[in-house]
Amino acid sequence: MSWRPFYLPVGLSLQSRSHNHDTRQPLALQLDSPLFDGVASKGPGRSIVGCHRTLGRGAALGDVEEQHRRNGKWNLLRLGFNLPQIGPAAGPEAIITVATAAEDMGYATVWVADRLLSGALPEVYHTVIDPVATLTFAAAETSRVGLGTSILNLPWYNPALLARQLTALDVLSNGRLRVGFGVGWMKDEFEAVGISMSDRGKRTDEALEVLKAIWTTDPVKFDGTYYTIPTSVIRPKPIQEPHPPIYLAASTPRGLARVARYADGWIPLGVTTGDVVPGGMV
Repeated sequence: MSWRPFYLPVGLSLQSRSHNHDTRQPLALQLDSPLFDGVASKGPGRSIVGCHRTLGRGAALGDVEEQHRRNGKWNLLRLGFNLPQIGPAAGPEAIITVATAAEDMGYATVWVADRLLSGALPEVYHTVIDPVATLTFAAAETSRVGLGTSILNLPWYNPALLARQLTALDVLSNGRLRVGFGVGWMKDEFEAVGISMSDRGKRTDEALEVLKAIWTTDPVKFDGTYYTIPTSVIRPKPIQEPHPPIYLAASTPRGLARVARYADGWIPLGVTTGDVVPGGMV
């Protein structure tokens, strides 16, 4: 059995555990199935999938799995929420409240986003708490719920330093990290971190290779166009093997090719409820 994730907006995650079919087949989202009470729109480009109908709101995931095992269902859908790390409500009390409530109610994951500058974005983006620090804080207040980034703008970061941060989070949370990456899009943010925007795709590809090298080999050695790691033992390794699941945001042919080459899952961009066809694909 294997988990194959994809995402709707607002960081709401869905995963499918395949029992009786080829796990390489694409996952179809059945909006008219007994799994859902429906889909509710939350503004332009934002959507939330309704609660599980059979077991009721907040049913424990173990109960959901057992119910689906007995019913012979093929797909188990798991739900997650964004943590309040952006906007005027962002703060320790709000983060703890949402993270612990999500865990207590049996939801699968909590998620954070990455924004360095507000630019021309709405005023809510004037306040942003660091995403990895937010997840580390949430990890200390929880014990089961998954901790995800949707997304980190990978070209901004030195991958050796980022690998150390993410490894620490996976180790300290006992293997609960799910890491989503994107390539970024705001020119001002690239200027702020001193990175060229023109080659962000190539830089992202190489950074992914560095992360995987650090997470899966010892000693580590890497010689690339943008990054070099002299031969060195780098430990600890992540709890999850071979590494935490990697999800990539993509909407272009080149981006989707990157998903196929490097990722364990895809984070679609700009998908709304109108793009989800009952019985079909996102």
